Amino acid sequence: MRPYPQYGGVYEAFQSDQTNRYKALQLKFQRPFLHGYTFLVGYNYRREQTSVYYDEVDAFLNKYTMMDSSSPHHSASIAGSYEVPFGNGRKFFAKMPKAADYIFGGWQLSGAWYFNSGNYLVFPAAVVTGDPHLDNPTPAKWFDTSKISVLPSYTQRTNPWMYDDVKGPIYWDIQASLSKTFKAGDKAKVQMKVSAFNLTNRLNLADPIMTVTSATFGTALRQGNGSQTGTNAISGRQLEAVLKILF
Repeated sequence: MRPYPQYGGVYEAFQSDQTNRYKALQLKFQRPFLHGYTFLVGYNYRREQTSVYYDEVDAFLNKYTMMDSSSPHHSASIAGSYEVPFGNGRKFFAKMPKAADYIFGGWQLSGAWYFNSGNYLVFPAAVVTGDPHLDNPTPAKWFDTSKISVLPSYTQRTNPWMYDDVKGPIYWDIQASLSKTFKAGDKAKVQMKVSAFNLTNRLNLADPIMTVTSATFGTALRQGNGSQTGTNAISGRQLEAVLKILF
């Protein structure tokens, strides 16, 4: 019965009248490189709001509501590097034999620790009888699913999008590397480097399943896919060895 049945549905792809508000407190403590080491500590506390449709009725009426972002409020990072003080040009054993210096001298350690406090969970339209927060959530039961049930058909949503005390798993990760560079002849240099990603082999969980009708609703049994950090993926420990010849 459409006047032009050969065309699909009509959708609004972009809107120019939405609003986004971002407020943050950022702290940084940095030690410049001196005496063979340097480090940087950063912390960010943020609150963000975006104008969105609260439910399908508001979408039909084109009515916006300012809603808090689900992004973590707290994030931090610590990074640094340290020149191991052995070998030619270093504090100790500066005159060690050349062969020994190739093995023991000139090494440098670098590392970084990244953390965020976990995304706020966005709940779908449902019948909610109370705050689903649990004091001691587990991967098998991240929040109290007994307080949430399927919303009957043709019933308008009334439950909140998010709860201040219901967040996804926290994220933290350590990356480190050990490297050295030494001369090989008059013009060439050789660089050796061993890097470790997710050094502690930590399992960073993804946010729990938020589909009310799913048999796994409320469980957080999956490995994170990078959405917590803006990276491509999260995996177990990875080791990478590199040998470069620079000339």
